[in-house]
Amino acid sequence: MLQKKLIVSVISLLMLISLMPRAAEASGEERFGGAGRYETANIISKAGWKTGAKEVVLARGDDFADALSSTPFAAKINGPILLTTGDSLKGSTAQELKRLNASKVWIVGGTNAISDKVASQLRNMNLKVERLAGKDRIRTSVAIANKLGSSHGTAIVVNRDQFPDAIAIAPYAAQKKIPIILSDRNELNSYNSNFLKKVNKTYLIGGDAVLSNSLLKKVRNGERVAGGNRHVTSVRIAEKFFSGSSRPFIATGEKFADGLTGSVLAAKRNQPILLVKQNSVDNTVKRFIKNNNVKNYTVLGGNQAVDSSIGLKLHAPQFDRNSEWLMLVNKKKHLSSSYVPKNLTIPNVRFPFSGYDQKKNLRSVPAKALENMFAAAKRDGSTLYAQSGYRSYQRQKTLFDYYKRQYGEAAANRFSARPGQSEHQTGLAMDVTSASVGYDLVESFGETKEGKWVKNNAWKYGFIVRYPKGAESITGYQYEPWHLRYIGVEHAKYITENHLTLEEYLE
Repeated sequence: MLQKKLIVSVISLLMLISLMPRAAEASGEERFGGAGRYETANIISKAGWKTGAKEVVLARGDDFADALSSTPFAAKINGPILLTTGDSLKGSTAQELKRLNASKVWIVGGTNAISDKVASQLRNMNLKVERLAGKDRIRTSVAIANKLGSSHGTAIVVNRDQFPDAIAIAPYAAQKKIPIILSDRNELNSYNSNFLKKVNKTYLIGGDAVLSNSLLKKVRNGERVAGGNRHVTSVRIAEKFFSGSSRPFIATGEKFADGLTGSVLAAKRNQPILLVKQNSVDNTVKRFIKNNNVKNYTVLGGNQAVDSSIGLKLHAPQFDRNSEWLMLVNKKKHLSSSYVPKNLTIPNVRFPFSGYDQKKNLRSVPAKALENMFAAAKRDGSTLYAQSGYRSYQRQKTLFDYYKRQYGEAAANRFSARPGQSEHQTGLAMDVTSASVGYDLVESFGETKEGKWVKNNAWKYGFIVRYPKGAESITGYQYEPWHLRYIGVEHAKYITENHLTLEEYLE
């Protein structure tokens, strides 16, 4: 039975809730990020060309399709890629050109991309200026390829409108000085076709939706490097061309300026660029991080481009959002009144009451895990009791209605779930207690020997303390050291070690 002192503690807890971030940054992270893409490009330049660069590539920062092919050329001249607006040279970019002590700037794109006014501003700084340009982005890519010089046995083809694949392949292309040629999805035109006739090997980057199978047949000795999406494609590139990578670059696959300017530095360091979302990581990227035992990595862009939590997410376990163990039930995600979990069984553990009761049940897998956990606790001198597991929708309704009558709806909503919002209905949750607290479900359980054992060891058996202290603003419920939720050992270990809630982990 809920005690009045529990309600008092709830009120106290609400006054003490902290809104500070709960996830610590990973110690192996190096980040090159400024207030925006222009400043980020300058920061990357300072990191990669500390003693200066005589020649520099200049691209437009808000429309850089022309620049997608420029990374191999930038690598050839051993200069960074800097960004500017189309009609005026950015002041911070001018300052970086001075720091580099550059003597020549290669402008990528025609006057529609970067105006003659910018070229004049550069000349007024006593810089030589030359354009790498064609009448459109495809012809610009061919012009850059020709400027690379010498004959090329290999070429890389990317979609003219799909930037992520070009960013991901750029470090390899730059390292090997392989030209990057832009193309439409289905057809070559006279410009890129004539160039590709000169090569003996052609890599197409991206799947059929990006560069068609019919196009693959039109190039000489064509080979496709692709995954199911842009993030997976970046991993396939890393696996093929950067085997054993120890410190990959991380860039957003949604905005591309940071990846463009960072690609030359990635090539200098012999590292791939892996693409992520702003605040989440594809399972395939996680698998690459794990398989290559990556401890350190370099992020391109500020937190608005790649969130500060990305380090935790890179090293998080792979998971299927449809996994039965990772079901999220809370005040926002509800179960239907007809939902009943499969494979309910009564675990062979101690209960503080006898006879059959619906709430003794758990699903079979967490039930076995609970048995193992209770046995381990007993060996360590802590005797645990299971108090409440599965509850049907109707039973939860009866329980919530009782608390609402006793304490008022607002108070009840802090410690009891409404019907359909209870984890107990999943068959994956069990409340545990001990004789030292009279078998009650109270906060003081967390301070007992048994409660401390649960906090430190539950993850080893796939359980987490679902409603940790200080997380009410995230979970919607008060601190409950007794409420355990099964999610599997790998996920439970990660959540516990990083002091996360299930909401933070999944969302």
